[in-house]
Amino acid sequence: MKKKSIEETLKIYEEFLAFEKHHSPNTVKAYLHTTSQWLYFIDDSEETLDHNQLNQTVIRNFLAYRSENHVSKASLAQWVASLKAWFTYLSEQHGETTSHLMGFKPPKIQQHIPRVLELNEIERMLDSITGNSFLACRDRALIEFFYSTGARISEVCQLELSNLEISEGFAKVFGKGNKERIVFLGSQCTDSLLKYLNSRSEKNMHQINSLFLNNRGNALGVRGCFKIITQHCLNNNITEVSPHTFRHTFATHLLDNGADLRSIQELLGHENLSTTQIYTKVSLSRMTQVFKKTHPRALSKGI
Repeated sequence: MKKKSIEETLKIYEEFLAFEKHHSPNTVKAYLHTTSQWLYFIDDSEETLDHNQLNQTVIRNFLAYRSENHVSKASLAQWVASLKAWFTYLSEQHGETTSHLMGFKPPKIQQHIPRVLELNEIERMLDSITGNSFLACRDRALIEFFYSTGARISEVCQLELSNLEISEGFAKVFGKGNKERIVFLGSQCTDSLLKYLNSRSEKNMHQINSLFLNNRGNALGVRGCFKIITQHCLNNNITEVSPHTFRHTFATHLLDNGADLRSIQELLGHENLSTTQIYTKVSLSRMTQVFKKTHPRALSKGI
């Protein structure tokens, strides 16, 4: 297959992923990158591009080639997932037989228990933001929104004023694959948002619809949002925290206080319940730590 033919194939595949499967831009980018590497690899290796005639040895060779720089198991698993998406596409859209390639299993990944903030850490962070300036009001509202909703950073940065229903106590966010879901605003989050909206009107010279603005009056981007959160954490000696930590914290605190997994799954916008189940391990880990620190006989022999 010539370079032009590969590029044309990838362009069609990109449109399929974006418009037929409704994958997020990041997922489309990841799938395309791996598929591009795969097609050029088998082309350079003088292998047939007819997937009916390929076998799992070629996949192993490809992964070995991609792993020369000692990549993580998580990256390998992502590559395998991308390849399987490509094989499924060939089978469903072009009638190629790829079932013999689908049995290839990714490496097992040891599940990492995510960092979760304590409530007093969040309160300390919020208390450290003083005054009623635009930046102070925005940062308090931003932190409250992350903790109250468990939203992803991309969802927060895409929020527009029309997505807010403050009087009803909820907002609409658009997650992976542009799927809409409802997130709820706690009373303290609502209060912070109302104060921010009052100060926002002074900064919105460009008539921007985005909810969160930067200091120049433009839409707050992902990098700027990330910097704001991490800076407030550093200012309060709170380590190993990113905006996504608030998502983990939101889910874990709900579970700690009796919420069921199905409800948390819906609030987070997880497609599969298995993704949400990591928080049962987080909650158990936290309860174990509390027990060991507080029970008079927790450190006795056999416990």
